[in-house]
Amino acid sequence: MNSELNRRTFLKWVGAGTGAGLLPACTDAPVQKLYAYLEPPAGVTPGQARWLASVCRDCPAGCGLHVKTREGRPIKLEGNPTSPINQGALCLRGQSALQDLYDPDCLTQPQVGQPGQTRSVPPTQALRFFAEKWRAASAEGSVALLSGGQTGTGALFFQQLAEQWDARWLAYETVQFAALQAASSHLFGLREVPRFDLAETDFVLSLGADLSESWMSPVEHARQLARPRSALGEQRAPLVCVSPRRDLTAAAADAWISVRPGSLGWVALGLARAVIDHKAAAGNASPAWAKILDPYHLPKMAGRAGCAVKQLEALASRLVQARRPVALPPAETQLGKDGVFEQAAVLLLDLALGAIDQSVLYGEQNPYNLLAPAQQLQDLWQQARAGKLSALILVDSNPIYQWPDKKEVQEALAQIPLVVQLTRRLNESSPWAQVILPTCHFLQSWGDAQPRADWIALQQPVYPLRGQQAAAEDWLIQMSTAMGKPTAWRNFRQCLAQHWTGLQQQLEPEADATRFFRSALSQGGRALPPPEAWDEITKNVWGPQEVATRKRRQTPLTAADLPRRKVVDSSGEDSSLPGSPWLLTYASGRLYDGRSANRSWIQETPDALTQVVWDTPLELSVGLAKRLGVTDGDQVRVGGAGGIQKLSVRLIPGARDDLVALPLGGGQWTGRVAAGRGSHALALLKAETMSESGSLAFLQTRVSIRKLHSGQLLTVEGNPRTHDRPILSADKTQKPAGGTQAKQVDPHPPGSFNEPHHFPEHMWGMTVDLDLCNGCSACVVACQAENNIATVGPEQITQGREMHWIRIERYWDQADDRPLFLPVMCQHCENAPCETVCPVFASYHTRDGLNAQVYNRCIGTRYCSNNCPYKVRRFNWFDYSWPPPLDQQLNPDVSVRSVGVMEKCTFCIQRIRERTNMARAEGRALAPDEILPACVQTCPTGALRFGDRKQADSRVSQLAKDPRAYRLLDTQLNTQPAVTYLSRKRTEI
Repeated sequence: MNSELNRRTFLKWVGAGTGAGLLPACTDAPVQKLYAYLEPPAGVTPGQARWLASVCRDCPAGCGLHVKTREGRPIKLEGNPTSPINQGALCLRGQSALQDLYDPDCLTQPQVGQPGQTRSVPPTQALRFFAEKWRAASAEGSVALLSGGQTGTGALFFQQLAEQWDARWLAYETVQFAALQAASSHLFGLREVPRFDLAETDFVLSLGADLSESWMSPVEHARQLARPRSALGEQRAPLVCVSPRRDLTAAAADAWISVRPGSLGWVALGLARAVIDHKAAAGNASPAWAKILDPYHLPKMAGRAGCAVKQLEALASRLVQARRPVALPPAETQLGKDGVFEQAAVLLLDLALGAIDQSVLYGEQNPYNLLAPAQQLQDLWQQARAGKLSALILVDSNPIYQWPDKKEVQEALAQIPLVVQLTRRLNESSPWAQVILPTCHFLQSWGDAQPRADWIALQQPVYPLRGQQAAAEDWLIQMSTAMGKPTAWRNFRQCLAQHWTGLQQQLEPEADATRFFRSALSQGGRALPPPEAWDEITKNVWGPQEVATRKRRQTPLTAADLPRRKVVDSSGEDSSLPGSPWLLTYASGRLYDGRSANRSWIQETPDALTQVVWDTPLELSVGLAKRLGVTDGDQVRVGGAGGIQKLSVRLIPGARDDLVALPLGGGQWTGRVAAGRGSHALALLKAETMSESGSLAFLQTRVSIRKLHSGQLLTVEGNPRTHDRPILSADKTQKPAGGTQAKQVDPHPPGSFNEPHHFPEHMWGMTVDLDLCNGCSACVVACQAENNIATVGPEQITQGREMHWIRIERYWDQADDRPLFLPVMCQHCENAPCETVCPVFASYHTRDGLNAQVYNRCIGTRYCSNNCPYKVRRFNWFDYSWPPPLDQQLNPDVSVRSVGVMEKCTFCIQRIRERTNMARAEGRALAPDEILPACVQTCPTGALRFGDRKQADSRVSQLAKDPRAYRLLDTQLNTQPAVTYLSRKRTEI
C-alpha cells in the first residue's frame, strides 16, 4: 500500500470530512422524503394544471371564477370569461380569496361551553350539546337566524329552513342599498334595487357611486364602462363624478364636481329640472314634470350644494345632448337620515333622462334585494334585551363588528339563552356563543349564486375540508336533525341537485338532468331567459319622448311621490367651523366591509389614492389640516356621535375642508393579520336609521379632531408630484393628440454602447392605457399570487423593503390636484441599464425581448437596482416564510427566492414558455394576444395589453402606433422600454 500522502489528497480529505461533519449542524429542519404518485387520482396529471369553474362569494356581485389547481391544491384564481358578470376579469379581493382559503387562523374543530369559555369537542358531541341547549331554550321565546347575503339555492334553503324551525331569517350586510329600494317603491311602486347596465351608455354621471371599488358590481361596471370610454374622438363616453369625496371613480372621471355632504339630492333634482326645461322648450315634456320639479331651480340647487352654477349648467347641457345618458345613485355609506330622498332624486333624474328600462333595469333579481335593512336588526336586539329571543343562530355573521353600537349588541347577546355561531374563524362575536361550529371556504363547498335574472353561477368544491369543517348549510341540516326536525335533504349537495333538476325541467325538459348539471358546472353557470320586458304606461303620462316605468304603476307621478326631506342638510349649517367636519365612511376596494382584512396580500397592497398600507388613515384636506396643526402621519383623537378613535392622518390635496373620510373594515380584534390594524369606522357612528327605508344612516355626524402626537404613516409613496417630468400626460381634448408623443416610440438613432439585440421569433411587449386604468390594484394582487411574491410586514415597509413587482404610482396633477395613476413594472428595456452592471450576468436579455433575471446566479450586489431608473427591482433581505397552510398556495412553476437575491417582473415568463411550448408541440403559430400575464388577465378595464411586437395584427403592435403612445423616460434615457404607455384622455365638460 502506498503510504505517501501528498498535499492535494490531504486537502481533499480534510475538506470532505469537515463539510460532512458540519452538514448536520447547518439546519434543524427534519428530513423530508418526496414520494411520486404510484397512481395519480382521477383527473390529476402531475405537473399539469387543472382548471375548475366556480363563483366568487367574497361580495354579492357573484363573479365567475376559474380555479387553477396543481396536484389537487388551488394555486391561482382567475375570472371566468363565460360569465356575463366579469367576463374573465377579477378584482383584487377576488384574487386574494385564495389566501383566505389557506388562512392559518381558520377554525377546524367545534367548540362548546359557556360564553367565552368554550372548548374543542368532536362534532357529535357538539351537536348533542346543541340539542340539549335547544330543548331548554326553545320554549322561552322566538328563534332568529342571522346570515350574510344569500341568492339562488342558498336563499331558498334559508327560507325553507326558517319556516321549518319557525324562526325569523335575516340576511344582513354592512354594505346594502335599502334606501334605493325604498326610493324605487316611492316612485315606481317596486321595492327593488335596479341593475345598472353601462354597456351602451354614452354619458355616465356618478352621483357618489364608486364604480371602481365597491359599488354594487365593480368588475362588471368597470368592464362595461371601459368599452364606450375606449373610443376615440367624439364617440368616447364621458364620465363625470359629483360627490363630496374624490374617490377612485372621481379620479378616473373626466370631471369631478365637489359638493357639500348631503347635497347630492339637490344636485340631482336641479339637473332634472334643467333637463325637463330643455325638453319642454322642444315640446317633449308633459306638464306633470313642471309641478314635480318646480321648486328645484338649478341655480338654487347649486347654492345648496356649494358648487358653481356654471359647472352644473354645463353638465346639464351635456346630459341633454347625450343619446343614452345615465345617472348612478350614491352608495349607502354616503347617505344620512334623508337618504331615501337623495336616492329618489337620482332615480327621478334617470326618469327624466330616459334611462329607466334602458340602463336602469328593474325585475333583475339584484342580490341586494334580499338583504334586511338595519332597522330589522335593531328590532332584533331590542327583542333580545326584552328576553323574547330564546335562540340566535349566526351564520358567517359578526354582528358586534357590523353594528355601530357594540354595547347594544353585547347586551342583547348576553340575554339570549342560546347563541350558536357558524364561522370560519373566531371573531368579535365568538365570546358570546355557547356553540361554535367551523365552516369552510366557498372553494370547499357546493352552492350557486344568481347575481342577475339571466344568469345563475355554479359553485363547486375544489379543495378538501380541513379538520372537522363543513359547509354552513350542512351544519344547519345536522342541527335540524339533532333538534328533531329533519330536513328533506341529507346534505346541501342534495338540495342543490333538487333545485337544478327543477331548473332543467323548466329550461330543457327533454335533456338529461345529469348532463345538464355537468354542462353548467363546466361552464361555471347557466344562462337563463331574460325577464319579460316592461309594458309602457300610456305615452301621455310622461310625454312622447320619455321611457315609461313598469306597468304596475298606472298613475302619473306627482310631487307627493318624492320623499320629503325631514332633516336639515349640511348645506344649511355652518360648515366653516374649524375642527368640526362631517365624517364620511366608505367601503374601500381593499377591505370592503372588513371581510378581507385578515389577508396579508390585501393589507400590504397600497391604497391607490392614499398609498397607505397596513392602516386605515383619516383623510383630511390640506386646509383643514393646517387649521388643526396636523400633518401626514400625525396621531389624532377623533370624537364622533358613537365614540372616540385614535387615527393616523393622511392629507389629500383637493379634498373639501368640511369633510373627513375613513374607510370601513379596519380595527378588528382577531386574526393574526387583521388584529389591531387600522380603526373601526362604525365605532364613531350612532346606530341611527332612516325612517323610510330602515337602513343605517352613515352620514349623520360631525367629528371633533385633536392632535395627540406626531407619527409616521406606513406608505410606499415616493415623490407625489411629477415636477414637469415627462412621466404622465393627459390630453384635455376630445380628439386624440397627435405628432409629438407618437414620435417617442420611434427607434432611437444608434448611440448605445451595447450590441443591438436581434429577436428571431418573438419580441414581447406590453401597453398600458392610462385612460382606462382606474387604480383598482387588481393587477398588483394577481402578480403577487402568480409569482410567489412575499409580504414583508409593516416593519419592513417602513424601511422601503416592499416586494411588489408592479406598483400603482399616484401623482397629483399640479394644475388641479387631480390624482393620476401610473402602473409601473419592469420596462424590459432594450438598452437595459441593469444588464451592463451585473458582475455575474444574472440580468440579461433573452432572444424574445425579455429582460430576464437568473435567480440562482444572482449574488445580491444590488448594482442592477441602483442603476435602474424605474426602481422596479426588489431585493430579498430575508428568507420570507409562509406559515402553513399558506405554503400550499405557492405556484410550483415559479421558484421561491431566498435571501440575497434580486427579483423583478418577468412578464410571467412561466406563462410565456408554457404557451410557446404548447404551440410548438401542436405545430402551430401563436395566436395574437394568446399569452396573458397575470396582471393583463385580471385587469377589469383592459388597460393592460400584452403580445408580440413583431406581429402586426397583435393588439400591442396596434396600440403602440396610437398617437397617444409614449415610453416612460425614454426620450431622456434612451432605455428603449418594451412597455408603451398611452396618455390619458380628457373630455371637456
